[in-house]
Amino acid sequence: APTPSAAPVSFSPPPLVSPPSAPLVPAPSLDAKPEVLEAEPGLWTPEPIGAPEPKVESAPDEVGDDGVGGETFSPAFTAAGNRHAAWVYEQVETFLEFMPVDEWSVDHETGRYRQAGREFRVDALGRLEQCGRWVWAWAEPEAWSQNPALTEQARRLREQGDRLGIRELTDPVLDLAGIADAADPEIAAEMLAWTAMGVAGARGYIGHTFSDENRVYYLAFDESIPTAEPDLGTAARYLTEGADKFEEDPSDCVLGYVEHHGWDWSRSVDGIVVSAGRLGTFTANLAADGALTGVIPNR
Repeated sequence: APTPSAAPVSFSPPPLVSPPSAPLVPAPSLDAKPEVLEAEPGLWTPEPIGAPEPKVESAPDEVGDDGVGGETFSPAFTAAGNRHAAWVYEQVETFLEFMPVDEWSVDHETGRYRQAGREFRVDALGRLEQCGRWVWAWAEPEAWSQNPALTEQARRLREQGDRLGIRELTDPVLDLAGIADAADPEIAAEMLAWTAMGVAGARGYIGHTFSDENRVYYLAFDESIPTAEPDLGTAARYLTEGADKFEEDPSDCVLGYVEHHGWDWSRSVDGIVVSAGRLGTFTANLAADGALTGVIPNR
């Protein structure tokens, strides 16, 4: 592992890209449903590419609420996503290494998920309809399972949303077809799952296409799933790319990453000084305008 005397790890983060001012996908109408495009493979979409069709006892039924739509995600939501982005980025990569591509199945009564010889418990998060409507699992628990434990974590997430003032976590139905922060509803759903994983502290999240009408999402807290083991080299990458995910305050992204790992930190004239346990100490350098300009091991 790198030590405080190691060579500096530095980088220049990519330029920020402002979101468009108008939705990229039209809102759904009663007469026609917009096509949901396949998301580009990447960390917004941790589903293993090429995974076979699932074996699921039953898909959740539809609810009647028309949902709440908007042009962009709320500031509270993007701030929360940004706060956890670097840690989620790191943990999702660890989760993907743990779970190879293979046939998968899930039992909604027991919450047991199986794939590639792995078996662990999952918790229902929500589902995305083809029209771009997202429905949280806590809003329709009996549609997912007669076992209330399957949606308990989603209910706790809603309570956290109440405390944090994040309406995206407390509105039962969201219209993701009208979100300008994402290229299509599926990417917007990945952003919801990504943020939910960070806020809840889950070890992974899973998104699978169940049918032409639904894509289902789960959180995984099972202790059999490994947690990421950071080092200073990879920390620099996760902090850079994490801060770029939601294009919010980089210092808050750094602090969220540090707090997830339980490290101590302090402010300095150069930025944020982190005491990272066995890894030693490093400084997340911040420019006068708040931009993250480097992650430097301290000598």
